[in-house]
Amino acid sequence: MELLAWPSLTVEEEKRVREFIGQLVVCELTPSIRTRAVELRREQHLRLPDAVVCATAMEFDVELWTNDTALAKVPGLTCSAVNLLA
Repeated sequence: MELLAWPSLTVEEEKRVREFIGQLVVCELTPSIRTRAVELRREQHLRLPDAVVCATAMEFDVELWTNDTALAKVPGLTCSAVNLLA
């Protein structure tokens, strides 16, 4: 949703973002993800949505693609900056 909310998003870029999103897997918010998200929010002072995203990536041991430099500093989280529209 956040990707589609960019004010300057062109029609072609929106099409590419929707194609990308269509390839993603939706993960259930499990009790262990919820617990980890609360810990991250408390210990790293993250906003709740960011804590949930980070906890989910950590729980599934996957790399998080983000341009948010604050998230790249979360201990135990593997991040890569990415330009989806390049």
